[in-house]
Amino acid sequence: MEDPMRLAREWLASYDKPPMTLSTFGPDGYPDARTVLLSGVDGGSVQFHTDARSRKAAQLAADPRASAVVLLNGRQIVLVGDVEPLDAPHGAYGLRTRYLQVLAWVNTDELAARPPDVRREAWKRFEEEHPDALEPPPTWAGYRLRPRRMTFWTADDAGPSTRVEYVRHGAGWTARALAG
Repeated sequence: MEDPMRLAREWLASYDKPPMTLSTFGPDGYPDARTVLLSGVDGGSVQFHTDARSRKAAQLAADPRASAVVLLNGRQIVLVGDVEPLDAPHGAYGLRTRYLQVLAWVNTDELAARPPDVRREAWKRFEEEHPDALEPPPTWAGYRLRPRRMTFWTADDAGPSTRVEYVRHGAGWTARALAG
C-alpha cells in the first residue's frame, strides 16, 4: 500500500509554500475556511503557521480538528485530521516574504478597524523602525495537521478524473478509488 504522506511530499516537491484552504469549526458549529500557507510536510503531518491571537487559533484550541485543501496545477490534496501546536514554531517565519513577516507583526484587529491611510502609515512606520531582518513576533504560532483521511484528485483532459481516498487505520492506511 502506498504511503499517502510520501505521495503528498512528491506532489508538493515542486511548490514553495503553496497556499491551502484550512477549515476549522466555529463556536456555532459551522465550518470556517481561510487560506494559509503550507509551511512543511514531514512523515506524518503538514504544518502551517498563524497568529496565536487569530480566530483560527481560538477555534483549534476549542476543537483541534480541521480539514485542508491544497490546490495544485491539475491536482488537489484534501486532508482531514487532528491538529496540535508545534513545539518550535519559529522555523517557518524566516521562509516567509518580508511582506508576510511584517504582516505578522502589524496586522492586529485594532489596526484592521482603522481607515486605510492610518493602516498604511502604521505599516510604513514599522518598516522604517525595523529595516533589518525580523524575528518572529511572540504571537507567531505553528500547527501540525495529522491526517486521518487524505484524498488525492488528478484532472484528466482525456477522460474522467482520478480520485483516491486514503483512510488511516492504526499505523497503516487503506485506499479506495472514488468517482472523480
